[in-house]
Amino acid sequence: MNSETENSRLEDNKLTDNKITKNESMSGVESIHHDLVFENLVFENLSENFPKISAVTNFLFWMIPFVAVSALRMFKGNDAFSADILNYVILGLLLISFLSSIYGYYFSKSCGYLKREFDIYHKQGIWWKKQTALSFSRIQHIDLSSGPLERKYGMATLKFFTAGGASSDLRIHGLPLEIAEDLRQQILKLTENE
Repeated sequence: MNSETENSRLEDNKLTDNKITKNESMSGVESIHHDLVFENLVFENLSENFPKISAVTNFLFWMIPFVAVSALRMFKGNDAFSADILNYVILGLLLISFLSSIYGYYFSKSCGYLKREFDIYHKQGIWWKKQTALSFSRIQHIDLSSGPLERKYGMATLKFFTAGGASSDLRIHGLPLEIAEDLRQQILKLTENE
């Protein structure tokens, strides 16, 4: 009986090993296919001002708490213990604001878009890369918006909405205004034809 049990265990181990090998080979095929699909696409760059604006925006965002803590330090940091703590917080916020602006700059440089015959692709990310494809047949409407800094530097954001969603499914920030308007009109014409 022990030898029969041992034989069935060996057969189960062989089957399990084969399943693992098949699964590993399948995941390899999927990743190769994924790499072939996205690596060969040539994305369009966004506005040359977009990385600079992102860097400045990120820096200014962290400067708000920096100014608040600095004011607190000036008016309330009389004893040595609280002054030392506030000094470290101020230095930390200053460091975070610089690192955030550098990250914003390079993150924005990593973004791009690609309009194809039946869909639009958007890519973003430095460490964790994200690529989104949206079929024109699913698009319900497209919003074009510009904030104050975007308007000043001739940029816009396209927001794509699909059926069943209250928020936008895809946003492409930092497009030159003329390209954003043309892209919106072209895609709307294509969605009307479908």
